[in-house]
Amino acid sequence: MMRMKLHSSTLGVFLMGLSLAACSGDDTIATASATDTDTDTDTDGTTTLATTGTSTTTGTSTTDATTIDTTTTDATSTTTTTTESTGPETSTTDVTATDTGGPSCDDAEQNGDETDVDCGGSCSPCADGQMCLDGVDCQSGSCVDGACAPIDPCANGVMDGDESDVDCGGSCMVCNAGQMCNADDDCVAKCLDGVCEMTECVEDADCADLNTDCTVGACLDFACVANAANEDGPCDDGDLCSEGAVCTGGVCGGGAPKDCSALDSACSAGLCNPEDGECVAENAPNDTPCTAEYGCGGNAVCTDGACVDDGGVASFYEPFADNSQGWALDMEWEIGAAAVGCGDPGTDHTPTDDNGVAGVVLGGCATTQLHDYYCLTSPKIDVSGQADVWMSFWRDLYSDYTPYMKNKIEVWDGNDWVIIFETFGFPAVNDSNWTLFEYDLNPYVPADNTILLRWCHNIGSGGAFNRGSWNVDDVVVGPQTCQPF
Repeated sequence: MMRMKLHSSTLGVFLMGLSLAACSGDDTIATASATDTDTDTDTDGTTTLATTGTSTTTGTSTTDATTIDTTTTDATSTTTTTTESTGPETSTTDVTATDTGGPSCDDAEQNGDETDVDCGGSCSPCADGQMCLDGVDCQSGSCVDGACAPIDPCANGVMDGDESDVDCGGSCMVCNAGQMCNADDDCVAKCLDGVCEMTECVEDADCADLNTDCTVGACLDFACVANAANEDGPCDDGDLCSEGAVCTGGVCGGGAPKDCSALDSACSAGLCNPEDGECVAENAPNDTPCTAEYGCGGNAVCTDGACVDDGGVASFYEPFADNSQGWALDMEWEIGAAAVGCGDPGTDHTPTDDNGVAGVVLGGCATTQLHDYYCLTSPKIDVSGQADVWMSFWRDLYSDYTPYMKNKIEVWDGNDWVIIFETFGFPAVNDSNWTLFEYDLNPYVPADNTILLRWCHNIGSGGAFNRGSWNVDDVVVGPQTCQPF
C-alpha cells in the first residue's frame, strides 16, 4: 500500500519565501527555499515519501517548481512517481511500475494452474508431448493419456490430404458404401462413378447366416454364396418326424419317417406329431370292424380306440410262439417248434406260421428213469377284470398209465396247489390229434385275483414204456368257451 503526504511545514516555508520576495521591493532576485522530508511505513513493506519544494523569484518573473518523489518498496513491487510543475498551468507526471512477484507464464517453472512448465491452464497451450488435462491445454487440441498428441489427419473430421471423403480413402481407411471415392482402393468394395458401391459382404464371416448342417457361407465378389459341405454327413432337415437325414449337394434330406408302430393296435395307428415329434395313437372311427386281442370270437368293433368283442376278451392267451411271457421250465420241458417223434405232432395247433408249442422233449421220448414231478409253470395271470374265469388249452398227450407215468394240471388258489386234472391207471392216454379241454377256475381264484397254472409229469415205477408225454398249445384264461384265434 502506498500513501502520499505534503507536510504543513513545507507549505509554510514555501509561502514565506513568496511573502519576503514581495515585501523587498527590490528587483534583485530573492530566493526562499525549504526542504522537509516525511517518511511513513505501513505493514505491507517500507514506503518513503520525499517532498521537495523550491521557489525562485526574480524581478521580472517568478518560477515555481514543485517536485514530489514518492517511492514505495515492498517484497514484490517498486513504484516511482515524479510530478513536476512549472508555472501555474503546466504539469508533467511520469509513472513507472514493475511487478516482480507471484507465478507467471515465463518463470521456467510449473506452477499456478499450468499443466506443464509455463503452458496449459491460463497460460498458452502446450506443445505435443507436454503434459495436459484436456484438449484446451494443447496446441493440437488433443490430450491423450495426459500428454498432448498430434491429431490423426485421418480422424480430424475434415477431408484433407489424399482423402476421397472425410477421413477415408487415399492413405486413410477405406470408405463405406455411399461415400466418395477416386478408385476401388478407396472403398470397402468397388468405386462406381465416384461413389462407393453397396456390398453384401467383405469377408466370409459376413456370410455366417448361410452356415447350416450342409452349407458354409462364403464371400465371393462381395456377394454371399452357400457352398455345399458335410457331404453324406448327418443333418437336421427340420422335420421332427423324420430320422436319418443326410447332406447331399448342400441339401439336407433322405430321412425316413419316424417309427411309431409300437402304438399300432386293432383300432389305432401310431403316428408322429409334426409339432413336437412325439408318437401318438390315432384312433380308428367307432364301429370299425376289428379283431380283438384275446377276443373270444364274438362280433368285435372299435370303440374309442379299443377293439371290443361282444363275446368277451380273455385275460391271458399263450400261443407259445416264444417264451416272452416268462414260463418256468423244469427238466425235460421245452418251448419251441413242434417236431415229429415218439408220438409227438409235427405241427402246432395255432393257425399261424410260428409252429410253436410247449412240451416234454419235443420230437423225442420222455425219460423212463424214476423221478418226481417235472412241471411247466405259467406266469402270474391277473383276472381282476373278469367276472367268469375259465382255462382252456389244446393238448396232444401220449403217456403210459399209472403207476409208471402220472400226469396232472394244478392251479394255485393262494395257499396250495389244487389238482384240476390227473391221469390214473389203465388204459394209457394217447391223443390222436390236438384236442380242446376247458376247466372252471372260479372256485380257485385267490383274494388278489392272481392265478398260476402248471402242467406236470413223473415216473413212479420202473418198466415204463417210451412215450412222447405232453404237447401243449393255445392256453386261454377268460370266459367259458373263449378261443381267441
